[in-house]
Amino acid sequence: MLNEESVINSELRIKLPNRAKFIVVAWLFVCIIIFLFWLNFFYDNKVNSVSLGDIGAFLSGVFSVLAFYGFIEAYLVQSQELRLQRFELKESIKAQKGSEQALKEQSEALKSQLKINEEQFNLYLLEAKAKIPVFTLSKILVFKVEFLHEENCISNEIDLLEEPISSLPFEKDTYILKEIIILVEVNNIGGGGKLIDIKSLTEINNMYYAQFTGFDSMTSSNTETYDNYLVEFKFKIDSMDLDIFLNAETFKAFVIDLIERIKFESNFRSHERSYKQSYKICRTSSFDQLLQHQNSSIRNFEQVGMQKLLAFGYDIEFFE
Repeated sequence: MLNEESVINSELRIKLPNRAKFIVVAWLFVCIIIFLFWLNFFYDNKVNSVSLGDIGAFLSGVFSVLAFYGFIEAYLVQSQELRLQRFELKESIKAQKGSEQALKEQSEALKSQLKINEEQFNLYLLEAKAKIPVFTLSKILVFKVEFLHEENCISNEIDLLEEPISSLPFEKDTYILKEIIILVEVNNIGGGGKLIDIKSLTEINNMYYAQFTGFDSMTSSNTETYDNYLVEFKFKIDSMDLDIFLNAETFKAFVIDLIERIKFESNFRSHERSYKQSYKICRTSSFDQLLQHQNSSIRNFEQVGMQKLLAFGYDIEFFE
């Protein structure tokens, strides 16, 4: 601490150049010589005859020259300090440019490292994604409807994929719906493994419906990898507020609404871990094309055949 204070004090102390000291001493010596010469070689000049005004004028001349020299010396010192400041400023600019270049190179290195890490992370995501099962709806195999005549209690059933919707008996307050069985084929196009459980997530009124969901593998091998499954959704119906046998349009709207409410959770075991995923049945682009195709005779929902919608209009997708 003491050394630092001494250094600061020495820097703040006024320092005169050696040439200035030499010139001041030399000028004073010359002035003294001139004064003595003036007294000794001019007979009219005596020490007693010299007035204070003469001494003041002499000293004024002596020190005015010193003052003018001091101004010149101050100008030279200040100019030198300014040159030093400009030099230091240039050096600091060079150092700053060097630090900027170093920071730029460091930034480029970090960007390259970040790009490598991002590529590695994307590769890891691709590898992890390839292991995740991805189910798609191959086709709806069965859409069986069981209905009961309220008076004679005779039960009948039809498969809407084999028989047209017009084969249903549309009579008001005559028939009631008892059961719907939907059998679909789903394919796993993702990572290998085995489906071990399916849980229904369909949101319907449990006072009216009883749900049953099951699945079976379509592969008879003893391997641990299965890709094709039959999934069955069964709905037992006790009562309904809506008379769906009022007409074909009402029944078709009910079927479409039921299909698009079907949700399920799959429990899939791969070679490394288990995956639980939620799926729902959704419309495909073909569904909208059937409704909007300008060259087709099908122009609205009521004219679309139920068999075409069930065969081409649906798929399954993830949902959270």
